[in-house]
Amino acid sequence: MAASMLAFGLLGRAADPLQILRSGDRSMAAWFALLFLLAVNLFTLGLVLLLAGLRQLSLRTSAHARRGVLARVGAVNLMLLGVASLTLGAWAQDSDNPFLQWSFVPLLVLFVLVARVSVLRFRAGWKYDVRTVEEAVAADPRRPVLYLRSFGVDDQVQVPTRGGWARLMALSNYAASVSPEQELTFMLERIGPVVAIGRPGERLPELGAARLYVGDDDWRRVVGEFMDNAALVVIRAGETANLWWETEEALRRCSPARVMIVALGPKGTLATFERRFAEAFGKPAAPPPVPGPRMLATILPLLFPYGNRDGTIIYFDRDSRPHEEPLAYRLTWSGVALSSFRPYRDSLQAALRTVFAKLGLRRAAKRSQTVAVLLALFGGIFGLHHFYTGHTRRGFWYLAFFWLAFPVVLGWIDAVRLALLDDTQFQARLTI
Repeated sequence: MAASMLAFGLLGRAADPLQILRSGDRSMAAWFALLFLLAVNLFTLGLVLLLAGLRQLSLRTSAHARRGVLARVGAVNLMLLGVASLTLGAWAQDSDNPFLQWSFVPLLVLFVLVARVSVLRFRAGWKYDVRTVEEAVAADPRRPVLYLRSFGVDDQVQVPTRGGWARLMALSNYAASVSPEQELTFMLERIGPVVAIGRPGERLPELGAARLYVGDDDWRRVVGEFMDNAALVVIRAGETANLWWETEEALRRCSPARVMIVALGPKGTLATFERRFAEAFGKPAAPPPVPGPRMLATILPLLFPYGNRDGTIIYFDRDSRPHEEPLAYRLTWSGVALSSFRPYRDSLQAALRTVFAKLGLRRAAKRSQTVAVLLALFGGIFGLHHFYTGHTRRGFWYLAFFWLAFPVVLGWIDAVRLALLDDTQFQARLTI
């Protein structure tokens, strides 16, 4: 990674890629492209090796882990193809030839398509490193959270929408890389390790809950055993017969306060489930409307004419009465910045925090050691890793002196120290 950063610095000082294209010097352009490709691959390989070390994955002994590395490096090189198309488009815009100027449009379309394929290939590379149920439970002694869903939604990164405007808005999330299941898992891991039954025959597990694979004759027994021991049972609403059996079984075997149903998608997309649920358990009580800023009340209906919500969460009180908490779109700075990659982050996090508080669920302050190390490496100059781990006073000291060189060095030192901790030691350092 250090070598790649040095190479990037030398390339930036040596020449401007657009200037090289304008000059028509093919030899110089080829050398520049080759060195840039080498620098990007060095950086990617270094980053992947660092993450593998944090996960304690041995690339020397595990062919499975090596295939994951190759898949991610391949995805980055595919993205470079998209970047090259954008560079060519920018060069074409400076040309006096109208035909070349109009070529920017197909080159931009090519970039969008390649970017989407690259994101999906990168997700496929991460699937080689997911933990099994045994590893998740061994690493976390708390009672597990059981996640139940229809296998048909496993590969959904974006939830299907209705209405032409909603579909057009969904196109802006072409780079979406974090699925609703992953967002749920990030939040539910504050309660306990998240486990699920894996889809039979799949080559690689999906990202999100840790998978356990069982035969067709055993899955009901295994699901029942998990329900008996689970701190929480979370069901993603669907309309298959097996999922409805799991819903009824969960409410029969568990206290209703330990069951939560997440219905994703615009109202009416799960009409059969909603009708069947209301007949069996009653219509969920809606929360009282919360008045918001007038400007927000004016903008949201214009942006989301079919309703500003991603779905709803159904939960039960101590008297077994169902309530719902809407998954409403939130206009926050972090949400706007990350919406292209994590379109369901804000709505799910806000709704789950509310539901957790109403159910009295104790959430553990859990942070990712990998994220902390990366923040120390690339944002240590601003003390981002200290803000992430709750050491805000120390973070402000880094921020106050970011214009000097030493916070960068201190960030690298902190990254090494954080990387040498095991997960228990790292979680003990948190002050949030």
